[in-house]
Amino acid sequence: MADVATEPDLKRELLTFVVVGAGFTGVETVAEVNDLIHRALKYYPNIKHEEIRVYLIEYANRILPTFPADLAEYATLRLRMHGIDVMTGTGTKSATSTGVELTDGSADPDRGPSSPPSATVRTGWSNRSISICSGAHQDRPLHARLGP
Repeated sequence: MADVATEPDLKRELLTFVVVGAGFTGVETVAEVNDLIHRALKYYPNIKHEEIRVYLIEYANRILPTFPADLAEYATLRLRMHGIDVMTGTGTKSATSTGVELTDGSADPDRGPSSPPSATVRTGWSNRSISICSGAHQDRPLHARLGP
């Protein structure tokens, strides 16, 4: 849909991805999603790499809290090198299929103090995760089924 979107705000929303929680699973998820998106762009001629926005949001003051600080810092630098906006010290108030409301409201530098509009939000709690996808229907708890 983003490949044929003509409205800039809709295209921005469809090309923004948010992962909440920067433990091991969140970091791995955001890296893999980012890689998948950028590899798939060759099939979507109307989408440029610089239009993709990927956020990793963590309430703690650093990612990977169970790892040594130097490894967490290295991982943060590597994620940023790959175009992922790593936000630490930022809480999440709520998440819907179209955005994430943050405690500090600074997630979207292009729009000023607001929450990032997004087509896909992935968040993890403990050993469970929930994906909130635009246009998704829940057919059982913590599972989103796309389509009618």
